[in-house]
Amino acid sequence: MNVLIPITALFFLSVVLSCNEASGRSDLRQVTSAPPQQISKQDSDISREAAVRIAEENAKKAYGRLDQFTVIPCEQQAFWRIVFEPTPAMSGNAGPEYLIDKRTGLIVGKRDLPLGDGSSSEFPARLQKIDGEKAIAIARGDATMTYGSLSNYDLTACELTTTWRVIYSPRKGLNGGGPEYVVDKFSGTIREKKYYQ
Repeated sequence: MNVLIPITALFFLSVVLSCNEASGRSDLRQVTSAPPQQISKQDSDISREAAVRIAEENAKKAYGRLDQFTVIPCEQQAFWRIVFEPTPAMSGNAGPEYLIDKRTGLIVGKRDLPLGDGSSSEFPARLQKIDGEKAIAIARGDATMTYGSLSNYDLTACELTTTWRVIYSPRKGLNGGGPEYVVDKFSGTIREKKYYQ
């Protein structure tokens, strides 16, 4: 009886091994030596169109019809910034801005921004508008007084109809946020600034 147990165990072991060979299974070392399949960051981020849809769905709840806005998506490293710029016919001079996380599609920020002086249609065509470089220089002049060096920040500049949106975002691994500006295209005035410390 004592001899029968080891013989039975040996028989079952040989059957299991032969089944593994027949089914094409390899040993554990070969299975774990293959590198795991990587998913690239670009493939996992939500698209511009998806970010706009998310912002529009939320904006419809607050504003109803959205035909009074021009939607301007602005891409940053980790976020989509979706700006709803009021059309010239719309009274008032602010529009909502959404900050949407690229990885999750969640709205992580929303606020109304001043987007010009509300009279852009009255400016003559010959009046010179400031370009992106000038808007960045205006924002950088203010930002360096508060933040010092901006070398650890990524710069994004988005052109709207009557303003420039200039954003300094901290590089990966840094906490907090950087300065953000709304610069008027006609006067070069900083219409709004926000600091994160």
